[in-house]
Amino acid sequence: MLLRAALSALLLSLMAIGGARAADLSGGCCADLEERVAELEATTATKGNRKVTVIIYGQVDKAFLYENASIGSFKGVAPKSQPPSQRGIVDNSNAPTIIGAMGEGKIDKNWKAGFKLEIEFDSREFGRPPGLTTFNQAPATIRTATVWTEVPVGKLTLGHGSVASDGTGQLSVANAQVASKMLSLGPAGVIMLGFDLPFNDVRRDMARYDSPTILGFLTISGSMINGDTANPFTFLTPVATTPFAQQKTAWDIAARAAYEFKGGGDVRVAAAISYRNEGGALFITPLPEDAVLQGSVSVMHVATGAFVNFGYGHVTGIGSSFLSPGLDLTMDMWQVQGGWEKNIFKIGTTTLFAEYGNISFSGTPGSAAGTKALFINGNENTNLWGLGAVQALDQLALDLYADYRHYDVGAINGCAASKPGCGPVALTPDLTGDVFMAGMRIKF
Repeated sequence: MLLRAALSALLLSLMAIGGARAADLSGGCCADLEERVAELEATTATKGNRKVTVIIYGQVDKAFLYENASIGSFKGVAPKSQPPSQRGIVDNSNAPTIIGAMGEGKIDKNWKAGFKLEIEFDSREFGRPPGLTTFNQAPATIRTATVWTEVPVGKLTLGHGSVASDGTGQLSVANAQVASKMLSLGPAGVIMLGFDLPFNDVRRDMARYDSPTILGFLTISGSMINGDTANPFTFLTPVATTPFAQQKTAWDIAARAAYEFKGGGDVRVAAAISYRNEGGALFITPLPEDAVLQGSVSVMHVATGAFVNFGYGHVTGIGSSFLSPGLDLTMDMWQVQGGWEKNIFKIGTTTLFAEYGNISFSGTPGSAAGTKALFINGNENTNLWGLGAVQALDQLALDLYADYRHYDVGAINGCAASKPGCGPVALTPDLTGDVFMAGMRIKF
């Protein structure tokens, strides 16, 4: 009896302990864990719409940039001084630092929609001509803000972003663009007066259509573009100063193709061509016939790694009232890059290349009657050549690069008078410049 009573008391004690522990598990034992979960939820990016898949992406690209310019004699007189050389850490304008988000959701099996947002960063504090520092690009700008919908017959995009013709003159099947982009003056600053040509980074408020792939290799696209926001001068922030109702409408159309021929070591080909009518919005106070034609082709023999890129751009109706009323010029640029690309170190491709390009201005401009204005006679030529190298590190999505460019900017020949026909004289001196850039880009 005594033993039985003792066993009963022990059993009741164990049950009481177990009940207390059970009560603890359902009560305060997990408060710390719940608090940690709440902290994690507060610091984690979440989506307001679970039906849209969102991806965060971007790249950080920083480089050391050195540039040096030399002014030649003007009318037999040597300059009293030369521009100082410049050096510093910059964001590479060929492949700028950006952060972006893009989302996509399906409405049904044949209909989807999405968005794309990008912010571009530019920390450059030099590279602009003296006296124009107030026009430096903002440290952060909206690069892309678009919404789109896609059905089997094509894709419609609305917002601020790349128009159809953007990038058609800069194709490369090799990993060379981070070091050097065709039909571009970048990253030169003072040497080229701080501006680039109207072939690169053409982003506007627009409505754009892209066709589905045709025959497995061809796409057609076109845009209706808000005018008056175009400005190739990168040190002047493009701002629409004309009321929306009075803005001129620009438009463009483009075709792109990419194909790989099998056999004989394989040949990879990409090509593009486009036409953009600026609607009178190309340069400051331009002429109504402003238009840009550009295209490029890139070919690589995969087995050997040899590649060649060629780009051409043609601009008509260049005008600017601060130079001369009625000034009307034509600009042509062509550029070729050739090189070699192979994964020789088994860590990523090694790309080596050389390049040469030419820019020329021609035309016979007129002038407003009775005003003293600028007349340009003959052609003005600028030549550039350079060397570059890129080493990819695939495991880190990292590119190490270096590029050297030399510029020879020819003198502008003409005269300043009240009517055309005066004898041509040198209006500007010759200019030479050297630019060296080395840096790294990492994608995420």
